[in-house]
Amino acid sequence: MECHGSSARVVRLALVLAALVGPRAFAQTPGPGPSRAVVRVPRNDGLTPDNLARLAGSSATARDLLARLEGVPDATFLVRAHPRLVADERLLGRGRFWVVRGHLYGVLEYQAEPAGSHRALRVLAHELAHALELGMLPREPDTRALESRLRVKELDDRFDPAPGIETDFARAISYRVHRELRARDRTPSDLLAQAARAGIALPPEALELSHATR
Repeated sequence: MECHGSSARVVRLALVLAALVGPRAFAQTPGPGPSRAVVRVPRNDGLTPDNLARLAGSSATARDLLARLEGVPDATFLVRAHPRLVADERLLGRGRFWVVRGHLYGVLEYQAEPAGSHRALRVLAHELAHALELGMLPREPDTRALESRLRVKELDDRFDPAPGIETDFARAISYRVHRELRARDRTPSDLLAQAARAGIALPPEALELSHATR
């Protein structure tokens, strides 16, 4: 299954929920490891830790989003910058998700751009919003069952060429974060309001933001 959000012009976002998960796919997903952090970053990714810090430091909504993600139960999200996502896939962002024995695994990728790129930060916020939305759906035993729950939230966007599913929540969050990054909106976090509109029950806010590397 794919869940996506459109971006400017031809380049787009895609979020993929794998329809079939076997032992090989499970072996390639990020394992729980010694850290209990939900959001993790590969050790060889020098961009993403700074981008996550910029999001948390410049946007109240993004800071709230990251804190809430750490409260998602039974979930592990690996976030990484991809140097050739646009060149190879014509995508600005992509997420792949699996459910294995009730645990939700996700790999969130976004196009690597120069440090501080507002576009990269907005795409990253969009993918993180998708992760939160999926993570707080009633947990199903497999990926196919989770897909059916997400389908009811799909937007009817006939003009978006990207395959898959897009939701109001991810678009609203990325737009709000974009405004906050541009210093156009200094009001408190809008995450609670957007989650209420989308019917998402948010997890408790984590006390600390700590994105483990692996």
